[in-house]
Amino acid sequence: MKIAAAFLLIFIQISIGINPLVFKGNKIFDSVTGNQWWAIGLDYQPNTDPIANVATLQRDIPYFKDLGINCIRVYQTDITLDHDVGMALLESEGIYVMLDVTTPSVTVNRAYPVWDTTLYEEFKKKIDAFQGYKNLMAFIAGNEVTNDPTTTAASAFVKASIRDVKAHVREMNYTVPVGYATADDGIIREYLQNYFDCNSKDEQADFFGINIYRWCYDSNFQLSGYDQLVNDFKNWDVPVILTEYGCNDPTSKARIFTEVAEIYGPRMTDTISGGLVYEYHEEVNRYGLVNVISDSSVEVRDDYFNFRSQIQMIKPTGTTLAAYNATGSALKMQNCPGIVDGKWEAAAVPLPPTPDLKICACVLSQLSCAMKKTDIRTITDQDGITIGQQVGNMCTEDPTHCADIEAVPKTALYGRYSMCNAIIRASIVFNSYYEATGECTAGGLATTKAPQNVGVNCDGQVQEQTKPTKVFPTSVDLPPVTTKTVPQTKAASDTPTTGTINTVKTQQTQQQTNNSTSASSTSPSSTVRSSSSLRDGNTQTGAQTQSGPLGNSSVALRSTLCVLLACLLASLL
Repeated sequence: MKIAAAFLLIFIQISIGINPLVFKGNKIFDSVTGNQWWAIGLDYQPNTDPIANVATLQRDIPYFKDLGINCIRVYQTDITLDHDVGMALLESEGIYVMLDVTTPSVTVNRAYPVWDTTLYEEFKKKIDAFQGYKNLMAFIAGNEVTNDPTTTAASAFVKASIRDVKAHVREMNYTVPVGYATADDGIIREYLQNYFDCNSKDEQADFFGINIYRWCYDSNFQLSGYDQLVNDFKNWDVPVILTEYGCNDPTSKARIFTEVAEIYGPRMTDTISGGLVYEYHEEVNRYGLVNVISDSSVEVRDDYFNFRSQIQMIKPTGTTLAAYNATGSALKMQNCPGIVDGKWEAAAVPLPPTPDLKICACVLSQLSCAMKKTDIRTITDQDGITIGQQVGNMCTEDPTHCADIEAVPKTALYGRYSMCNAIIRASIVFNSYYEATGECTAGGLATTKAPQNVGVNCDGQVQEQTKPTKVFPTSVDLPPVTTKTVPQTKAASDTPTTGTINTVKTQQTQQQTNNSTSASSTSPSSTVRSSSSLRDGNTQTGAQTQSGPLGNSSVALRSTLCVLLACLLASLL
């Protein structure tokens, strides 16, 4: 176990005792007490890996306890770092962790989506690195990848990732649920909801997360559209969680969080399994509960006190694990949405194929013409441009060169090797062109080679799964979390000090009025929330697309395939 020297002070031996959660039907339960459980949480990403950064966790955990939360959502982590101490600190205080599998650089790209061996292997590494922690609540396999009608094709690749990550979880005998967090776009909302909960249990998300910003300031159940939200999910067969909520006015006003009473009140607790407020620390988008002063000190904002006062009043009540009969209820899997031009362009069946390293390696070995470079990390931007131009020209000249790597979600047409990484997909095109013309140059990036494994059926070379070797601790020596004096009322001013909760108020107007962006009850839609680079690196502007051989290409501009492929390869660097 790795513990930084700075924290070799006084250590406390603890026994890990947090109870695993059970996702059953549309509810979540404590596996030991049997009581229904709701997420009362925060979205938490004050640095690139807040679980590995023990110093900031020690700073923030007292605030978590003061607020009364039971979980956090972390968008980004680094699997090369140690998380034993951080996860144990959170566990010792009863805090579960909802963890995004993706990172800004490892995610299905909404503009050029693909589901290939590169992504799958990284996803599996993240799953294996965290699955043994008892306070791991769930994995999120994608965050707002489809965020408007022009990016719906990307959902096919995200759903394929959920299918394959769930298969990996089963094969490794893990028990962690895998879900998806969606944008709350009014035009595609229903399509998204149904798409990720249709066809089969192997493919559906184990829970459905919604990043929702409908309720603004002193709105209400009907005006905000929360009544419609409950109605939309009243017969859902998996838990629904508000993975982000908390509309704000970025110009001045502190949020008052009046939606909290409804989220944990009788009109919603049977359908919605709680939520997580966006977000803990202040950024330029002004959604923070605290201002970060240093690694040891934060400044509490008015939003913090307002959220705390609302949380202190909730008393959600529900059923028990023993009494709940999910199979005998009206809960059901949803019907898959059909293709609607301009609104939904991702067919539900079949999904993109499962990435397999062994199959792809076999195919590459059989080629007589292939990329000179075999490591995606060595591909330069200029290489990417050249590859894109070459593949685009070859496929335009004869589309059969791309048949094995084509991916078109709208018609569910997926080449059998569309799941291989970008270098192998390009090599397959170069080899097909070489067999037809005798030319193997591809702008100087391809070369001939002696084929191997000739006659071998590569499609039968299925990759075997290997159990990870990491041993998760049953007890952890923890650095102490300082007991802090918690103010019960707002203070006019205090001097920030290390080891005490600081209640210095930022200058925010106390006028609480209906925000002009409150949605109507007939057509609710979320207030736009600007993205954080640590929260989501998938911020490309959407364009109506269909999948091309190495990524997506414009439907109307097939001739510009070379440019788009170059962008895809650049995104993989």
